[in-house]
Amino acid sequence: LPDGCKQTNYKSNGNYLYVDVKPAQNAYISLALYTDQTCTSLYTGTDYDAYTAAGTSSDDMATFNTLLNGYRTCQPCVAYDL
Repeated sequence: LPDGCKQTNYKSNGNYLYVDVKPAQNAYISLALYTDQTCTSLYTGTDYDAYTAAGTSSDDMATFNTLLNGYRTCQPCVAYDL
């Protein structure tokens, strides 16, 4: 996963694109491309893939999300034996 908003080698309209995590429905995360260096404006084009830009795959992200399934149900902190 990217460690914050990172510039890619991809360009759109002469400007670099950036990659970072993106919140998804049901407490999942995905990756997305952004048009600004603070990763607040989503890239809406289809020429580039965020997973390739981050050096990972959607399968890797699916595995990561699956590993977090145990934490998706809200429970009191005492329910976890940390």
